[in-house]
Amino acid sequence: MKLNKIQIEILYDFTRQHFVEHYDLQTELVDHLANGIEAQWRDNPQCSFDKALQTEFNKFGVHGFADIIQKKHDSLIKSYLKIVLKFIREWFRLPKFFLTLSLIGLFYWSFTSDFSKIFIIIDFSLICLFFAFGVFYNVYILKRRKSRGKKIFVLHDIILRGELFAVIIPLFPLSISFFEIDNPSSLSSFSVLLLATFSTFIYLLGFVSIIIIPKKAEELLKETYPEYKFEKSM
Repeated sequence: MKLNKIQIEILYDFTRQHFVEHYDLQTELVDHLANGIEAQWRDNPQCSFDKALQTEFNKFGVHGFADIIQKKHDSLIKSYLKIVLKFIREWFRLPKFFLTLSLIGLFYWSFTSDFSKIFIIIDFSLICLFFAFGVFYNVYILKRRKSRGKKIFVLHDIILRGELFAVIIPLFPLSISFFEIDNPSSLSSFSVLLLATFSTFIYLLGFVSIIIIPKKAEELLKETYPEYKFEKSM
């Protein structure tokens, strides 16, 4: 005995009532619940749908779906970090490596200039503003998807969380260079080069998290969920 379309939709409603808002998690749980219910019906065809559903839900324990949700998030976060590193590595390969060297040179010049602290403030202020604009735009897009009732996947939120974290990332080299270095030009060339390289890596991390990955969201979602067909009209 198989579940019909109405019963499947009831299962989706059931997951939403238990605070599962992401479609991929809902689908995974619905599939699990449906298989369990159908297994019960094979052993006891007289069992009602509601009773079978409650029996399956009770198997998740006192925390309900929380443990499965957490495991799914952890798994996708690891995948997300691998994606970020993959895109960053591209900037250390030809031909993009020349742009990376240019960024390192720009930061190096900023740190060794007679007006180093002014340039440091300008550099990282512009970076923060640029990243913040990207985040606000992507938050707007995600909210519009939700308001239009379109499906939201876990990866959507993970990408957004990565963007929010990336906005504050430039503050780290800024604080190191500005508050701990009274006179950056007095440092050894090697120390300044390390700081410039670190600053460049931080910038690339933010650029990838806020600009590149959101643009690749459709492709990444298809790779993560083979059955997923991205709705192009945002």
